[in-house]
Amino acid sequence: PALIVTVRSASGKGTPMLKLLEAFTVYIQMTTGMPALERMPVVQHWTVCAIMGEPENCDTAGTHIGAMYVIPTNTIVVPDTFDAGDVKDASILLHELVHAQQQNDPRWFAEACITLELQAYRVQFLWLENVANVNPTDVIGWERPMDGAIASCAGKPGP
Repeated sequence: PALIVTVRSASGKGTPMLKLLEAFTVYIQMTTGMPALERMPVVQHWTVCAIMGEPENCDTAGTHIGAMYVIPTNTIVVPDTFDAGDVKDASILLHELVHAQQQNDPRWFAEACITLELQAYRVQFLWLENVANVNPTDVIGWERPMDGAIASCAGKPGP
């Protein structure tokens, strides 16, 4: 079962993480045709220093950590600054959930990094445009999904 935590939002009102993940899972299924997840990933808040694998007193000035999906533990790690009420943070969680669903779909499991990231960025862009009603470039900085995929995979081999 998924770890049920309260999503922190700028408004101070919380939404159960599981409800947000379930809504995003349905959106991903509708936009990609991927099968439903057999097991919802756990979402954990970590400090930026911990995500970077450095001691707590690390220098994070100028460092942006979005989130990451950890395959062996089926965990999405988000920074302790994560705010589901922020459209950028919510879209990053959606992006990582795409990666969780890719690992659940045999068609995608052996794909190269660029293919996996491109699909995740496409879903993120669609959600930002059609659900959040914002310009993806204004929120995440990339003009096209491929720009994000290339940047994410620089120097990374496929799974």
